[in-house]
Amino acid sequence: MTSKINMENMQSEAKTVVIGIGNAILSDDSVGIKAMHALRSAKEKEFHGVEFIEVSSGGINLMEYMAGFNKAIIIDAIVTGKHKAGTVFKFIYPDIPYTRNTVSTHDMDLPMALEMGKYLGIALPPTIIIFAIEAEDTVTFGEKLTEEVEISLGIVVDEIKLLLAKRTDTHGCVKGML
Repeated sequence: MTSKINMENMQSEAKTVVIGIGNAILSDDSVGIKAMHALRSAKEKEFHGVEFIEVSSGGINLMEYMAGFNKAIIIDAIVTGKHKAGTVFKFIYPDIPYTRNTVSTHDMDLPMALEMGKYLGIALPPTIIIFAIEAEDTVTFGEKLTEEVEISLGIVVDEIKLLLAKRTDTHGCVKGML
């Protein structure tokens, strides 16, 4: 069994990792994966020192993919049941919400995994930003996003492009909804 925590990530020239989380065939749950596709199309022209990764689960698995980077930006679906579908949230660690994929009944949640990683001395990014889009449908098999989530995906992708282009510190931004 091999771990994703390896010297390849630790010695990578990439200083920022952008991680899209989701299931590519579960409607709105695929929003993180679709964000990666949109960002990768601009990667060659615009971004140096950035690695783009697609994952399907959170917790320890997600923490391992962040090891060795200075900044992590994560895109995922969220179901709060309190907000309109397509609502965009921006969270900065340690204020990480429970999204569909930062929590697992078979794993530990992302905040706990990050704390464990720090305790074990794993080089985790000091800056972790999560963009979460309120999903309408995360159970229907299909590759199409609902209309509201599709619109919000474009907003999030544009925001991430700005963050990557400016390479600014976002610790001073307002937490919560965009």
